[in-house]
Amino acid sequence: MFEDYQKFLDTIKDYQEISGYEIYGYCLMTNHVHLLVKEGKEDLGPIFKRIGASYVYWYNWKCNRSGHLFQDRFKSEPGGSGE
Repeated sequence: MFEDYQKFLDTIKDYQEISGYEIYGYCLMTNHVHLLVKEGKEDLGPIFKRIGASYVYWYNWKCNRSGHLFQDRFKSEPGGSGE
């Protein structure tokens, strides 16, 4: 399972360099992920679509399977101004 977590973190890092977002925190669970992210050059939708597709492609190859891995679309909530 450590390999799966590391691959997901590596995937996030790879796309961070491309999309320019900042990661303030994360929590990798066995069945979902929590990320605290600030958008960069792109909106979160295309960013997470890319991350998800890349990770699922790798995971399906590794486990000799096909199909969806994540059940639902990501959820995004705007952060406060800190005031």
